[in-house]
Amino acid sequence: MILVTGRGTGRTTQAILMASATHSILVVAKPDMVVFTEHLARDLNCPVQIVSAEQYFKHYDNTKKRGRIVIDDLEMVLSKAFGADVIMATGNGMTGQFIQDDDDEEPKLSDSLWKKESEEER
Repeated sequence: MILVTGRGTGRTTQAILMASATHSILVVAKPDMVVFTEHLARDLNCPVQIVSAEQYFKHYDNTKKRGRIVIDDLEMVLSKAFGADVIMATGNGMTGQFIQDDDDEEPKLSDSLWKKESEEER
């Protein structure tokens, strides 16, 4: 799942909650974001292991499956991982794009993606 919302709408909070609930590592882009996110996780009383993208790629052996991760700020993490500006990324059937309008209380599956998935079910 990819959660796409505007600034200040709780994306990091949702990432912390998901990582804690699924016992996943939370990967953030930069070391200073680790500190900020750890404080937020403590305030939420959510136990979660938080690492920067650099720490994650240095620490884990590339030859083994690494388990489950949650990524906060995907574009920035991908940029750090590849050392390049990410122009576009695609996903497979396990990925949904969620959009939250200012008037909506909850994020919803984007209409174009929902239509595509509904057509595939037929």
